[in-house]
Amino acid sequence: MVARFTKIIGIPKVSGFIMLGIVLGPYVTGIITHEFLEKTNYLSDLALGLILFNIGGEFNKYLLRRLSNELIKETHFKVFLMFLISSILFATCLLIFTGLSAANIFIISVMLGIISIEAAPPTTVLVMKEYNTHGPITDAIMIHLAVVTGLTIVGSLFFTSVFQATGLWPSSVSSYQAILSMAKEVIGSIAVGVALGLLLTWLENFENKIGNFLFSILTMILFSQTLAYFLNLNVLLISLVLGFTVTQASSKGRLIHTTVRDIGSSLYAIFFVYAGTHINIAGLISENALFVIMYILIRTLSVYFAHRLFAKRVTSNDYSMLGHCLYSHAGTAIAVAMAIQKIPHVTSDIIFHTIISSIFIFEIAGPLILKEALKRSGEVSLESLNDGQFSYGQDRRSIFKITKDFIANSLSGLKK
Repeated sequence: MVARFTKIIGIPKVSGFIMLGIVLGPYVTGIITHEFLEKTNYLSDLALGLILFNIGGEFNKYLLRRLSNELIKETHFKVFLMFLISSILFATCLLIFTGLSAANIFIISVMLGIISIEAAPPTTVLVMKEYNTHGPITDAIMIHLAVVTGLTIVGSLFFTSVFQATGLWPSSVSSYQAILSMAKEVIGSIAVGVALGLLLTWLENFENKIGNFLFSILTMILFSQTLAYFLNLNVLLISLVLGFTVTQASSKGRLIHTTVRDIGSSLYAIFFVYAGTHINIAGLISENALFVIMYILIRTLSVYFAHRLFAKRVTSNDYSMLGHCLYSHAGTAIAVAMAIQKIPHVTSDIIFHTIISSIFIFEIAGPLILKEALKRSGEVSLESLNDGQFSYGQDRRSIFKITKDFIANSLSGLKK
């Protein structure tokens, strides 16, 4: 129903799914409780794993051949600039508007800076898929998503180990062990992702049915998440590397990725409803409101100015609309924030509540801005824009007619 209504009124399905999650979640109606989310979070993990698998698969040699070295180099520079701008602005604002200690200001500004570069691969990819976008900006978005997803995961692990090693954050192990644990998690996750990707590619040489491709990938993602749990590895990084390895291993791997790329919409819907349940709108007006407002404004400014400079430096195409495509913020950011929350420190609570409360703004506004930016750049399929939408000159009562027919058919089916 949500997907149908969003199509009628012309907004991305992602926005509808997230709003449904907000309404059903523990912060509004409480139909979906915290306990239920904890017991069924594997569904959200599975959907996120499949999304990251697709992101890793897009970042392949076929895409790299279409892109210039200048674009790839400038993408890394742009991401570093976003982190630098965000961290400096956070530190400045926290110093002026709060009474936190210098150490706590440093921790919060650095961690919020590294998380702020994340651009919600799930949201962005599903919007592009819904509107069937193609072109240089779409390619640049995929490169950006792959880079920032990896850097957000690795960067948060790195800074966490540094803060624990230096005593800024509490740790039950020595400084040497904290750094060693971080290295093990990163290197081990990459190694497991590569190994499972090669295994999946080899196994699929004996399979030709499309349905079994999806089943095999979902099974492998679940298996990788199980390994991550028992080996203390990072499941997000494993899924990303798994998708990358599959498409690099052979032409069969590329076929696997192409086949499943457009499958799994139901899983994506589950993920976004789950993401919506984590959004606490009350956080915007709570005691953390100052941090939330600062985070929303600073992240928006860092994305905008970094991409303005990027568009001027890269002359191969017009990338002036690229910055407006990357405001969405969830998925990896939520996962990293939830990992940080487990650390018993006042700053970890501030970071977690700031991220969770700000997601509402970014995930509602981000997809709408992304759609408009891609539309103005000319990379949106006209068929996808016209399909199912109505003009304001038409009878708006058609919405109510659709609702009436849907309810009537549902009741008829239940009666039978």
